[in-house]
Amino acid sequence: MNRAVPTNRLLALQTAAVLLGAAGAGSVSSGPGAREDPAASVTASPRLDGQPYGVAISPAGDVLVARVFAGAVTRYTLQDTFPTGTLKFGYQPVHVAMDATGSRAYVVDQGGRALYFIALSPFTVIDSLRLTNDGFNIAVAPNGRRVYVTTADGRVYVVDAGDRTIVDSMRVGAVANGLAFSPCGDRLYVSSRNAGTVTVFDTRTDATIGTIFTGGAPQRLAVSRDGRRLFAANETAGVNVIALPAGTLLASIPLDGSGYGLGLSPDGEQLYATNPLTGSVFIIDATHLQLIGVLHVGGVPRNVSFDRDGRTAIVTDGGGRVIFIRPLRVSKLDRHRAAGSACVEVAFRDHAGPPPNDRRHPSPQ
Repeated sequence: MNRAVPTNRLLALQTAAVLLGAAGAGSVSSGPGAREDPAASVTASPRLDGQPYGVAISPAGDVLVARVFAGAVTRYTLQDTFPTGTLKFGYQPVHVAMDATGSRAYVVDQGGRALYFIALSPFTVIDSLRLTNDGFNIAVAPNGRRVYVTTADGRVYVVDAGDRTIVDSMRVGAVANGLAFSPCGDRLYVSSRNAGTVTVFDTRTDATIGTIFTGGAPQRLAVSRDGRRLFAANETAGVNVIALPAGTLLASIPLDGSGYGLGLSPDGEQLYATNPLTGSVFIIDATHLQLIGVLHVGGVPRNVSFDRDGRTAIVTDGGGRVIFIRPLRVSKLDRHRAAGSACVEVAFRDHAGPPPNDRRHPSPQ
């Protein structure tokens, strides 16, 4: 049964959307420490109500946008910017992820406490799975065999994508709101906003490997293509940079004081970070850790996704838009794709404090 009252977090998002509105037209500035030449441009920002939030793009260019307060997921097809379909289900669909084939999508419902399994052809719901707490974020393993779903109380559910059943669960700190895999998929990183941590799991056994203490409020995560850096958008620090395999905090990239959404370009060279408080999208040189541009898009920019070639980035605006961005410096895609990504063994001790409760739970409780 759907619950009638949204969570405090979603109420906060809704309030922010009302207060900040959708001002701005996608202007570019160099920003503090950024180069003067623009790094990207907004090509379209069509309206979409219901607080657009989660976003995912398939290899074929299918775009899915989760609309929290519309109870719907809307579909686009690149390079078009007009919706091609909307699927209504659940209560508060908040995040969406797709497998590498682009034939299956997974949507986590926050207030409805559920995971939905979506087919793209035809575009329909094929199954659902109950969660024991508010669903927060979701990621699909690179091999497509498992889906990882986080919850408000800090649980990480492991779902068999074929059987559509929960096969394991682990614990992190509360408000587990970011997930990222190592390049070869043997490590899963999960952030906890409330605990100020990133917990590392071995995906082969679901065992906890270690805990990185970032402090602040870490949100979305991304791992460099060589597996030697972990990036964490942090609401109080901009973007944390973490050296792997040691798990050591390096100097942060401050942005304008806060970071929320995060997306790494397919070639691994550009990192997009959003700040919904200032309506900004920051473009970072992920190799040299330098700010190269700022897009002042206005509104409440939340989450970021790139297409497979890095020629389009999409940012959801909780104020009611889907923002299409064209990076102006797309390079080395073919070389990077041919070279592939590195697998780096992560073996480090916990840093700077006690870990959160990391007891494993083989079945939901």
